Amino acid sequence: QARHAAKRFLPDAVPEDIINDVLAMTIRTPTSFNAQPWACIIVRDEEQKEALAQAMVGPNIMKVRAAPLTAVFLADLQPTRRVPRMMEEERRAGTPEERVARLPAMIGLFGGEGAAAEALRRGVTAALSPLKPMPSVTSTEAWSYKHAGLAAQTYLLAATAHGLATAPMEGFDGRRVCAALDVPDRYGVAVAVATGYEDPQHAPSAASWRFAPEEMVFLDRFGAPVPDVPTSL
Repeated sequence: QARHAAKRFLPDAVPEDIINDVLAMTIRTPTSFNAQPWACIIVRDEEQKEALAQAMVGPNIMKVRAAPLTAVFLADLQPTRRVPRMMEEERRAGTPEERVARLPAMIGLFGGEGAAAEALRRGVTAALSPLKPMPSVTSTEAWSYKHAGLAAQTYLLAATAHGLATAPMEGFDGRRVCAALDVPDRYGVAVAVATGYEDPQHAPSAASWRFAPEEMVFLDRFGAPVPDVPTSL
């Protein structure tokens, strides 16, 4: 509950074992069909930090420069390329062959690339939905960015559990970030998270405001409040 977005960081390095444990926890983030359509780059070399900082916008420039490391989360925009490896790993894990055989169709349905694939899955689900429940589908970008966001949230909570401060950032030029970090064309930049130890002189004196619980969380149906949710920490 103490997690918040840090504004300033101390120059102290994050011990190797701590960041490795945070990353190990992050890798366990759940994803649809275990597709894991995301990647993360830890940027801590000073030259690379400066290159990344040059791709940031506004106050995020100084956050990247000041923090000992920044985690850059990427979304795989061509997730069907993961299918052969997924099938191989599922067979190795003893998954029944009938489930393995469905993976290409399932990943194609939810994450297939291109306008034609998106139009097909939207058309199929729209046609069948009046007859039986069908999964809601989105664009490949939305599907993969959603999973990258889940991984980033796991990272935030794992870092907080290890006493680290974080600052998630979406103010950046994705094209420049990719160029600075040698990111393949198939990936998009979802979020960057400056990470380190917060400068106590710039720590917030109180938690930032949130909308009232009755506006945000509901019980059984939209608009019905969940009783007794605390309004502040």
